[in-house]
Amino acid sequence: MKFRIAWSVNRGNKKYKATLCGGFLLIICGALISVILAELFVRYFVDLPLEKEYLRFGCNDYEKFDPENYDRDLFWKPTEEFKNVEYSIKKPENTFRIICIGDSITQGDAQEKGLLPREQTYVYKLERLFSKEFKAKNIEVINAGSGGYSSLQGLRYLKRTLWKYEPDLVVSWFGINDYYYSLFYPDKEQRLPEDKALRSGTILSKSRLLLFVKNFTLIRRSLKKPVVRVPPDDFYENCEEMLIFSKENRFKIVFVAPFQYGQYNNIEYFEGYMEKLADLEKKYGCQIIYLKPYLSGIDLKSIYVDTCHFNEAGNMILGYALSESLRGYIK
Repeated sequence: MKFRIAWSVNRGNKKYKATLCGGFLLIICGALISVILAELFVRYFVDLPLEKEYLRFGCNDYEKFDPENYDRDLFWKPTEEFKNVEYSIKKPENTFRIICIGDSITQGDAQEKGLLPREQTYVYKLERLFSKEFKAKNIEVINAGSGGYSSLQGLRYLKRTLWKYEPDLVVSWFGINDYYYSLFYPDKEQRLPEDKALRSGTILSKSRLLLFVKNFTLIRRSLKKPVVRVPPDDFYENCEEMLIFSKENRFKIVFVAPFQYGQYNNIEYFEGYMEKLADLEKKYGCQIIYLKPYLSGIDLKSIYVDTCHFNEAGNMILGYALSESLRGYIK
């Protein structure tokens, strides 16, 4: 069977006529080129997961983390750990050591302006207030906040690393990222993603276009209704485990009820999470710090950089509020 394209000339204009087989070949070539172009488009322009993947968090705009920052327990390594201050693991004599664990609020995130200097965080403000008040003691307040962390990550960080620094008191402030979203998996089901480069498979199994077509409905549904990272019941379990661990290792722990800047210059606690902390307080007699009274009557726009992060003026207020709530622990 011959493939040929016949042509003829009529009034100086070329007219092309294809045989059936020649036309079929043109269609196949056109389709193949279209598939290749579509594959390239998906690979370079579709910035979404094309299958169920781990570590896709709303706090990171669902983008992939750099594998160099992966951590088996914490998902990703703490950013700017301890605000780049080095502390001896062995607590110095005559020192009262407080560790503040939390997310970007504790770490000091100014959003578009980046991370606040250590001196502008509420953790540092608290240390300075206590140092002035308790001059006979050396007061250390360690900033162990890390942007994006949930209570599960905080629990693991505390049990793996922070307790070794011999804290007298731990202040735990989580909730915003617990309440926030991930794609596909809640925090307790997250794990490090596989290295897909090590997978064996056919060319089709590695096609981004095929994954896009195959999982389009799943991805669309997941984006429309993301998964809550740490539901209230899981939040309670994480905080309870922190509390039990603190008793076993002879340090005190208090919890800050999570909140955000709401409408009409009002502070809003996260529904479900505050109630779980109240249940924990009732069962164990632990202290829960509610910061809303310290922020009442203040123009909140003047102390926030967005709906949850504070500027230096806001952190000064937080430092004072925490010093009022915590001074009874210092001996």
